[in-house]
Amino acid sequence: MTAVDAWLLAQVAADARAAPRAEHDQLTRRLLVAGAAGDVAALREILARDVIVVSDGGGAVPVEVTVAHGVEEASWLVAALLSASRLRLTLAEVNGRCGIVAHRGNDAVAVVAPETGLDRIAALWVVRNPAKLRAWHRRSA
Repeated sequence: MTAVDAWLLAQVAADARAAPRAEHDQLTRRLLVAGAAGDVAALREILARDVIVVSDGGGAVPVEVTVAHGVEEASWLVAALLSASRLRLTLAEVNGRCGIVAHRGNDAVAVVAPETGLDRIAALWVVRNPAKLRAWHRRSA
């Protein structure tokens, strides 16, 4: 599956099952808690069976987009990403809705933008490219 295919599929899924803001926020909070704990079983409960996770390469060198499809693959990927050592996860406004920002020290290392359905998360957009994350870094006092 190409990144374009994944984007189109996720948009269709999100449009067809778009959740009201309160449900989206609740699912995102559950995603943060389950992901931080590395709780794959809890992630399976909130991710749609056909969930898609699209992530940039995370490095300064251009890397092909990573796409995970399906609850099994996605739950393990999300658990690994959000439970990594020394991460501080916070909820933040991402693309106009509740999302997750992962910091290590003052530097943002990932921004996660969920697309939610009526009772599950249909897609996750993950930005890990340092050049794209500069605006998310915390300023030290």
